[in-house]
Amino acid sequence: MLKLPFIALLAMALSLSKVSLIPLLPWPFAVLNPVLIAVVLLVFIFDFNLALAVSFIGGLMLEFFSSAPFGLITTALVLTAIGVKILALTVFTNRSWLALIIIGLLGTLIYRIIFLISYLLASLKIKTLSLPAFQDYLALTFLELLLNTLIFSLAYLIIYKSTKKFDERFISS
Repeated sequence: MLKLPFIALLAMALSLSKVSLIPLLPWPFAVLNPVLIAVVLLVFIFDFNLALAVSFIGGLMLEFFSSAPFGLITTALVLTAIGVKILALTVFTNRSWLALIIIGLLGTLIYRIIFLISYLLASLKIKTLSLPAFQDYLALTFLELLLNTLIFSLAYLIIYKSTKKFDERFISS
């Protein structure tokens, strides 16, 4: 019963940090998306339902501060959580460092591709939307992939050293 309020507070805190604290960081770190990182980590390490709740609540919170049409961020985050869960169940069934890195990279790519396609479709319907320059979007995607890889590596090391969640002898379903 206490899980949902805790998850809601976590999603709100991550969303507000994306809007208020992350832009104050120096340039390469200003593109981080803590909600996306939390969604991938929650799917891979803990529970899909928690990740789905964080992606939905966090996406809704980010929508209020975004200039994109309402629903794009939430849709991209929820579909990313579903895609990462499918990858974790079918392809990357072990919980190793390499699996987390690859799932994190693929999750970031899924999010960016879904967001771009949704934005392009919305710009066809809403004529006043300006399309981002493809080279800039590609550069930001590459930078986000690089930074997320670093964060997923650090998260794996912290969780591996502090818990038995990644014990190689134990595979949970």
